[in-house]
Amino acid sequence: MKILLTPLLLATALPAVAQVEKIETESFAVQQAPIQQVYLLLITQSNVRGVKSSAHSTFPMPDINQCEKEGKRWKTTVIDGINGKDKSYYCVKGSK
Repeated sequence: MKILLTPLLLATALPAVAQVEKIETESFAVQQAPIQQVYLLLITQSNVRGVKSSAHSTFPMPDINQCEKEGKRWKTTVIDGINGKDKSYYCVKGSK
């Protein structure tokens, strides 16, 4: 009886070996090209009681021409309490 049970006990004690296929991780990676975008950056400088500060706002623009047009409009528009020399703008090319 020992002779019959010994191979059975050995077989149950060994770990089971399974066939596992390697997963290709690169096939799951999502490749997406960046979307080009132009941003209008409006800047206001101020000097109140000797303390210099600045503020900025960023706006997405459809293209560089529209950005330049809106930036020039910002620079030339009269705003109460803001000196024209304290306003500036930049058109920045980036991506979404």
